[in-house]
Amino acid sequence: MSPVPVTFRRLPLLHLSGEACVDTARDVAVRDVVGVRELISTALPLEPSAPPAPPLSPYPCVDVLGVRVSAIDLDRLLADIGDALDGRRRLRVTFANPNYLVAAHDDAGLRERINAFDHVLSDGHGVMLAARMLGRRIPRRLANDDIVEPLFAELARREARVFLLGSAPGVAAAAADRVTASFPGLRIAGHTYGYRTPGEGLDRQYTPAAFERMRAEIARAKPDFLVVSIPTPYQQRFVVDYLDGLDVPVVMTGGAWIDHLAERLQYYPSWVVRLGLCWAYRWVQEPRRLTNRYTVELADFGRRVLRQRRARRAADQGH
Repeated sequence: MSPVPVTFRRLPLLHLSGEACVDTARDVAVRDVVGVRELISTALPLEPSAPPAPPLSPYPCVDVLGVRVSAIDLDRLLADIGDALDGRRRLRVTFANPNYLVAAHDDAGLRERINAFDHVLSDGHGVMLAARMLGRRIPRRLANDDIVEPLFAELARREARVFLLGSAPGVAAAAADRVTASFPGLRIAGHTYGYRTPGEGLDRQYTPAAFERMRAEIARAKPDFLVVSIPTPYQQRFVVDYLDGLDVPVVMTGGAWIDHLAERLQYYPSWVVRLGLCWAYRWVQEPRRLTNRYTVELADFGRRVLRQRRARRAADQGH
């Protein structure tokens, strides 16, 4: 049976947002639902061209929008951290959620820095679903709350020296008190704030002076394990561009992790984690900030992953 023809109005050369796409679809003459679906899936962008495949990794990983997301479980992560500590070998760990992956898809500099990390852990079920859509499987979600207790227990067992960098003055100190009380044997090498001070940076920016101040405090402390808890993309820039010369075996980014640790070890109630409802819990806590992220931005992420899957299938068929 031949397909029903669909007539499209000439579209302007614009990058269309999700809402703009819906408005455009209403203006286009279509004959049936199949035509509407085809319009939304293929005439949506002009999107940025697909990024090149990420560099090869010695670790199992999945290419999601050009970012190398680690396909490992908790045991593998802890083993790799232990090996790095034992051998004083560099291991860099960061996290990726759909919001970060979309940002990296649009920003080559951020994408290159994220791919410079040894492990990019799946921070959310959206990333795991994307991997499945692309024909791969990530064994489990490895967000901060999933790893905090086994991670700090392992660091305490090894009597590792930990440095906490992030948040406002005093918050990292409170986080340090909480983790040392919860994990006897854990040693705090130092802590410092991640906010800018006057003269260090403009609003929503970090200057080299801010990064140099942080780097100097870390260098003096000589930790074994460093948590960098400042906003993306600054935390990735700081780790990749400023820390290479330091003898710090393991560095892990954390976003707002230090804020959470200062309040309690587990940001989410255990039943929320067990049911996979961390996103819903956060949405209820911060509806104004997260509504756009969990609707418009998440839909954009899904569309981009579908395009990547289509492009991969087309490439496979071409061989």
